[in-house]
Amino acid sequence: MNGATFGSAIPLTNVSDTNWRSLSPFTRTNSPSPIDVAGDTLTNAFNIGNNLTGSGTYRDFVGGTDASDFYQFTLGTASNIGLSLAGLTSNLDLRLFSSNGTVLQSSTLGGTNSESISSTLSAGTYYVQISPTTGSSTYSLNLAVNNLPVLATHNPLSVTEGNAATITNSILRVTDNDNTPTS
Repeated sequence: MNGATFGSAIPLTNVSDTNWRSLSPFTRTNSPSPIDVAGDTLTNAFNIGNNLTGSGTYRDFVGGTDASDFYQFTLGTASNIGLSLAGLTSNLDLRLFSSNGTVLQSSTLGGTNSESISSTLSAGTYYVQISPTTGSSTYSLNLAVNNLPVLATHNPLSVTEGNAATITNSILRVTDNDNTPTS
């Protein structure tokens, strides 16, 4: 370090200073405001991540001045996705959008029924919207992604009539990043 010195720790010696300790009883006069994680538009959607696999749950609130919640995710390969919206206290709708803002699927059941969408999507970026039709509500959004197998090797196999042949990995092989080769 060539003799350079950096700040040294200053011992805390004045523990009787009442400015630095909480006094009992502690009372809270109002509830804290919930943190709004999801974006309100496609352009500021909360980015869940890229090359997703597996599942995750996101909890938030929508209604009043928070008219819609948007989430963004990117798939690195074709995948089956499942979206479910639960824990509703008023009527919320669920929509899946393409990267250009086109609605691909909607779930618009009435009341406090859970909403769900299942789809097979190609690699790309997608958006999820949660919006109230009446009132406001907390919710739990679950996104489950199962990547589809990818064909890695596909070579011809010639078999003479009446004979048998073994299909090996050099002839036919698929890969699947969320399953083992034996699966």
